[in-house]
Amino acid sequence: MVERKKDADTTTTTATSATKRKVAGLLGVIEAEAKGEPWVLDDSDPLAIIGLGLGASPEARRLALLGLISERIAALDRKLADLKPKRGAPKKAMSINVKRAAAVLGADDFLRRQRGSGAATQTEAIEVAVQIDAILCDAGERDKPLFGQANQMKSWQDSVSKGLREIGKEGERFLKK
Repeated sequence: MVERKKDADTTTTTATSATKRKVAGLLGVIEAEAKGEPWVLDDSDPLAIIGLGLGASPEARRLALLGLISERIAALDRKLADLKPKRGAPKKAMSINVKRAAAVLGADDFLRRQRGSGAATQTEAIEVAVQIDAILCDAGERDKPLFGQANQMKSWQDSVSKGLREIGKEGERFLKK
């Protein structure tokens, strides 16, 4: 099937036939390699690719299958653990305080772009944020207003201050030092 020609310094191998021998299991591969024959794994045995083909003992095949099954069960258990509901109330993605603080910071940025300087006080920035919030609600961009309908400046200031503390470094713009 394979001819070997020996030149002075090199050895070349050429296949005289285009057919490859189908081998089963690791022993078949080793045997074909030892003879220098071209080979291809037999598709009839799915475990041949990992070396547990027809030449493997039944105990080795059983243990390999048990290992594969246990890995799959462990992966499914991890996925199920992620799907189980957690105890307690669900966590909110962002509190109303943080949303209000972000709106106030956005209003301050808007003022900086429009007139070159930001809001002088937190109250001024809240007033601009309330106006922007009302415009967004009227346009249908937001279902529920962030700042409510009544004039509750003190509670809004407290809420915004809490949100600014949660935001961190960016929120230090309007926090009292």
